[in-house]
Amino acid sequence: MSGSGNHVELGTARDAPPHFAGRSAELASLNRRIDAICASANPEAGMSLITGVQGVGKTQLGLKFARDATKREGTRRILWKSLLPDTLAADDAIVFMAIMRALDSESIGRKVADLEAKTVAVGAGVGPIKSNMSVDRVRKAHDLGELLSDSVAAGAWQGKALIITIDELQTVAPAGMRTARVLHQGVENCPMVVLGIGLQHTPEVLSNRSGGAAGISRVAEELNLGALSHPETLEAIDQGMLALGHDIPHTCVQALAEESMGFPQHVHGYLAGACGAISRHGRLLEGPSLSEALAVGEKARVAYYEGRLRLMANSRAMLAVIGAMNERGVRFLDIDAARKALGEASFDGAAVVREAIEHGVLARNARSELSFGIPSFHSYMQDWLNDEQRRATWQTT
Repeated sequence: MSGSGNHVELGTARDAPPHFAGRSAELASLNRRIDAICASANPEAGMSLITGVQGVGKTQLGLKFARDATKREGTRRILWKSLLPDTLAADDAIVFMAIMRALDSESIGRKVADLEAKTVAVGAGVGPIKSNMSVDRVRKAHDLGELLSDSVAAGAWQGKALIITIDELQTVAPAGMRTARVLHQGVENCPMVVLGIGLQHTPEVLSNRSGGAAGISRVAEELNLGALSHPETLEAIDQGMLALGHDIPHTCVQALAEESMGFPQHVHGYLAGACGAISRHGRLLEGPSLSEALAVGEKARVAYYEGRLRLMANSRAMLAVIGAMNERGVRFLDIDAARKALGEASFDGAAVVREAIEHGVLARNARSELSFGIPSFHSYMQDWLNDEQRRATWQTT
């Protein structure tokens, strides 16, 4: 039945379900890093990564970790700064001043970087610091690492620690890799947790997109996200509906959870379907209202699949991969077998596999095996293959 009172809105940042569920192991790992950095006089450097296909909840995990950490009390005040990959390619002084603002140390940052107190108007707001550095300062310290080192001596980090999150890291340009490497390598006595968030091929991008210098071949840790467990999905649906102001029967919670298959973006779609059904029927029960909610969620899920495939120039090539999987009775293939199957279907196997991984249609594990990285994608592709075969039969009869 419907609830009342002050509740959250459906449609929060990046299509996140209104209740955060699961990821306890990943949160524990990230919290251990911030604990170690806060406790050490010279903390260990290294970027942490959250990777996975689109819609699996990477950004929300990063937000949950950062927001919870900034509420903690301890020997250091924990602050948080979100950067975009494009920012990494900016002038070192601009990146440095963004970090200083996050630390509430902008005045110290200006002195360290020898910046004039000017800003640049951008639209209706104020844009990046204008980096008018003296000639001598440009020669000596036009380098993010040096600027950060000087900021330590100036006291900017006293009693503080910083979490830096970089979302969509797989899009970082070669020009931004130098800054990414400085943050990854760390600066002595700068207590930073650098958290990169990106698709599952992000480590390969960091290793290869070097911009003429060595890339980042090894990170401190990689948290590769999969679907939520069934209990976690039940929690996401049940508590998500309560947060939206609706208390629905457990049988309906189970039905929505099973269809969403533990994928946070799908959970969001089924919650939207449930809210729409409640607004039209007054409540959600087994029968027409639940069927309507499931239909809306299914439509959103299929649209998500089709969106992934549309990103690929050769989306029909996946039929060759699913066919090879069906022949072997498996839900994974080694890369060579996938390339061979694609080659037999007149596709460039290496190019298709690479593109499918980049867009989250296929996932690659540590054993160089390929699988469909999105829950129920295999079944969806199987249905599509059957439809294609039926059309071919109709055309020849």
